Amino acid sequence: TWTTQTAPANTKTLFDIYCTDANNCTAVGRDGVILLTGNGGTVWISRPSGTALILQDAHFPAVSTGYAVGEAGLVRKSDGENWSNPVTGNGGASAKDLSGVFFTSATSGYAIGADGTIIQTSDGGANWTAMTSGTTNTLRAIYFTDATHGWAIGANGTLLRYGDLLAPSAPTNVQRT
Repeated sequence: TWTTQTAPANTKTLFDIYCTDANNCTAVGRDGVILLTGNGGTVWISRPSGTALILQDAHFPAVSTGYAVGEAGLVRKSDGENWSNPVTGNGGASAKDLSGVFFTSATSGYAIGADGTIIQTSDGGANWTAMTSGTTNTLRAIYFTDATHGWAIGANGTLLRYGDLLAPSAPTNVQRT
């Protein structure tokens, strides 16, 4: 069953939620809103993000390390409680709106967004480097299965894969009873 929970007063539209476990979740959204719960959503608290820009996506590779991305290339980093801007913008790698972020470790991550933007960091967000995506379509979501294999998807049916192609696995017989 779905249960309505109460956001702090004046909370704007929320765009993403990321939970590191059943109790610890972070939600991000319009006007730079960041909400945290440490008790499974019984109480949500607002945390200052230092921006009024839209935050589109959040990802936590660990309970005490998180990232949020949004409009105009905005990247924010969290220690689990407080949020900061690890660099001005994202080090100039992109001024495009960012809509997705995924970290494969506490230091290695990727962000995606408008016009096929993909940026990468290997130092926890202190520096970002632009990558070639091969598309000008807006990318909306990103996911990695491990440190070297990932997917990005977006507008107009865009499907991008990162990493070497995996050898196909042998077919498996499935018996239904």
